[in-house]
Amino acid sequence: MENLDTEKNRQKRNDIYLYRFISFFLVFLFHLKIDLFSHYYIGVDFFFVISGYLLTSSFIRNAGEFSISNFYQKRINRIIPPLFGMIILTSTLSFIIFNDRVLQDQSDLLNYVSVFLQNNYFEKYTEYFSISSQLNPIIHTWSIAIEEQFYIIFPLLIFLSIKISKDKIRRNLVTAFGAILILSLSLSLYRYSNGLDIYYSLSSRLWQLSLGVLAALLPRNDIENIVKRFSIFFFLIILLAITVPINDSIFKSPTFNFILLLLFSLIIRNELIIKTAYTSISNLGKASYSLYLYHWPIIVYIYVLSSEWGALQILLSSLLTFIIAYISYLFTEHKTYPSKVSYSILASFIITTLALSKATFLYSDRIDDPSFSLVKCNFKSDHTCEIPSKESEQSEKDEETQEKGVLVLGDSQISHIENLVYEYQFSKNLTIYSNDGVCTFPEAILDPSNTECDSIRLSIDRMIREKKIQSIVAVSLWSSYRYLDNDRSSGSYLEKIKRYFEKFQRNNIKVIVIGEIPTFDFNLDQKLIQIENQSDKTSLKKSLGISLKKQEEKTKQSDHFFKNLDDISYITSNNLFCPKGFCHAFSANTLIYFDSNHLNGDGSDIYEAYIKNKLFNALNNAY
Repeated sequence: MENLDTEKNRQKRNDIYLYRFISFFLVFLFHLKIDLFSHYYIGVDFFFVISGYLLTSSFIRNAGEFSISNFYQKRINRIIPPLFGMIILTSTLSFIIFNDRVLQDQSDLLNYVSVFLQNNYFEKYTEYFSISSQLNPIIHTWSIAIEEQFYIIFPLLIFLSIKISKDKIRRNLVTAFGAILILSLSLSLYRYSNGLDIYYSLSSRLWQLSLGVLAALLPRNDIENIVKRFSIFFFLIILLAITVPINDSIFKSPTFNFILLLLFSLIIRNELIIKTAYTSISNLGKASYSLYLYHWPIIVYIYVLSSEWGALQILLSSLLTFIIAYISYLFTEHKTYPSKVSYSILASFIITTLALSKATFLYSDRIDDPSFSLVKCNFKSDHTCEIPSKESEQSEKDEETQEKGVLVLGDSQISHIENLVYEYQFSKNLTIYSNDGVCTFPEAILDPSNTECDSIRLSIDRMIREKKIQSIVAVSLWSSYRYLDNDRSSGSYLEKIKRYFEKFQRNNIKVIVIGEIPTFDFNLDQKLIQIENQSDKTSLKKSLGISLKKQEEKTKQSDHFFKNLDDISYITSNNLFCPKGFCHAFSANTLIYFDSNHLNGDGSDIYEAYIKNKLFNALNNAY
């Protein structure tokens, strides 16, 4: 088999376990919510490179003995038993700890876990860096799904390479995986440059796995003697690059990622010169799979049960992770089972996971508890939004014959478009859903400890999956959330909102954003009292407001941001309130503001008349 036979005696390297442990530990530090380690999620990328390298090295060591059936049997023995144990444990603990809405959300996910497609589920419905991910104990299994999907591609390419030419296997594989790397990296660059999510996608991760494959296949050269001599130094460079504060948009770019992983792939090609000092850490690396499986569920449960997140919670998470992972390693990892037993384990895993996903009968009697329902607007009766009661079930069934509805999200600024929403609902026979300002933008702004916000998030996620929403209207005082920009781990508040909107767009839901109205830095009531005590009331009323230049400076960031988002309708109203360069609190001697940040009834009427056609046209385009 070409020159693969000359490398059949290549020994298994214990130093690889060191790299596996370091990769796990980076992810672990990131999940511990420590600001310094906000970019350490790149440990998962290292795992993908290592996985590609180990698979190919194993093939090279056993050149001439390759069998697809043996390959899959080994993968089942390696992957399924530890994962099976983790799923059983998390399903049990979730039933005890979580409320019913979260349980139902997790049940839906288990359908995908059973066939290793959970990365597709997360890509469509979840953002990895969002608040919602903090309550999902099995979100980290998306990477296992990526590897399982790669296990379909890898043996098939080897089989084809052998069939094409036994004398040119290495060349065939280098060509195939080189092409995959180029295509996958190019697709990642394209998707990233167009603002599309690349985190969960197999197509955007194949280049990382292929990089590991090529690291094992390509022949050595003189340059690598330098890399080998200074491998520790190069790894410290990588560690420094992921630790120093770097803008998220740069760090997440495929180009920057490729440079780091290329250097990492060169490092793992060469065995560490000094091995004895790393023996204990390398031994921990043997349990890296169990460590990875259990660390996140433990962090989630401690996070949910604790009223705060601090040193004690971090210490407890660390201790439990290593203890439970060690038990899992002893009883479920590196076991050799006969072929029939292996496939029986796989069948049991699939059946059990599907059964757990259908076990909603255990808590379905409480699933319609009003405290876990999304606020539904019924503007036809009294122009208010109410939480539906159980008695409304029949009316909800009647609504099933209606067209898909509109979801209204935002803060108290929703009140300004209340009549428009009612009018559109009445004319189109639609269901209107609203958070009524209770939870501004789930996953993007409010604290996850807000249980009402979390229940609304889960309800919205469910409506997306059930395809009940055709479009969303987002209205807010956008500039008031700039204080959130100190959260470096998640990017700016606008970036968080963008990622939240992308979840809707991935599900073909039209997003309509309404810009904020002019707001004042003074106390309106105080100013009105002062005006009443003056003789020249008319001129004082005309001067009450804010310059357009100052208002535009306030909203400059959000205006520019939303205007440049793809496939989003952005509606502004500065031209209405700010004629001749000044934004007035009065219109034709009539007060149009309730306070410094909200319009009154007269102001809302003027505002709604101005944006009506724009809003209705945008909504109509969604149908």
